[in-house]
Amino acid sequence: MTTLIEEDLWHAGRGENRRLETHKQATCDKQGRPRMLIAMCVDITDRQRAEG
Repeated sequence: MTTLIEEDLWHAGRGENRRLETHKQATCDKQGRPRMLIAMCVDITDRQRAEG
């Protein structure tokens, strides 16, 4: 199961908050125990600003 979350992140280099779309997927071993978390973040700030 993949989880999709939108969250804010302070970008110190730009001196502003940025909006991220975060995708997370857990992988489990044969017993169903969490083994690894795979995550990817996409900066969607500019897209959201353009959409209004």
